[in-house]
Amino acid sequence: MIEEGKAHPDLKNDWNSSPAMIAMLKGHFSSLEYLLSLKQVESSLVDSEGWSVVSQLCMNFNKETLSQIEYITKKTKVDFKSIDGNGWSALHFLANSNINTLVSKEISKQIWRGIITHDDQQKQT
Repeated sequence: MIEEGKAHPDLKNDWNSSPAMIAMLKGHFSSLEYLLSLKQVESSLVDSEGWSVVSQLCMNFNKETLSQIEYITKKTKVDFKSIDGNGWSALHFLANSNINTLVSKEISKQIWRGIITHDDQQKQT
């Protein structure tokens, strides 16, 4: 569709989400990897209102969120401390989530450390 049909690979839908953001939220990593390889695709995965895919993942935390966050830290340029239109970062959503009912306390600690450490590493580069 993109190559033959000339579809724009970063066109936002009615909910202001790009195809890459939707692929990430649905866990379609091979599609996301392809989309991120295209020059026209914004790799920060933030919509025009400041909502990052990380915030959306943390807002709707489920059992797949950990693998999605791990993928994001390795493959994208997402700013984990970006603030959305409501003044919340991914950490706000994570703190407000049902994380402790879905994963063990140790995994919960790893997620928090991963988000915070990733952001500190981004500052150093």
